[in-house]
Amino acid sequence: MARAEEDLVRAASAAFGRGDLGALRDQFFAADIVWHIAGTGPLAGDYHGVAQVMELLAKVSELSDGKATEVWTQSSDPAAAAEFWS
Repeated sequence: MARAEEDLVRAASAAFGRGDLGALRDQFFAADIVWHIAGTGPLAGDYHGVAQVMELLAKVSELSDGKATEVWTQSSDPAAAAEFWS
């Protein structure tokens, strides 16, 4: 990953970590963002555009207990994910 992309991912992660959803919306999400969540759970589906993604993040907050106690992630392409985060 190029240094600029690495810095962008770190800055977006930091904004999310401090709950700065406005920064995510204004600085890191493209207007035509599409966010996919696999599965059949209450968050599963495709979210199109900043407004829907912001509604998704609000729903995540609503459904959580305020502090993560366990997180599992899954990539549809583990090799690509490893390359991206390397």
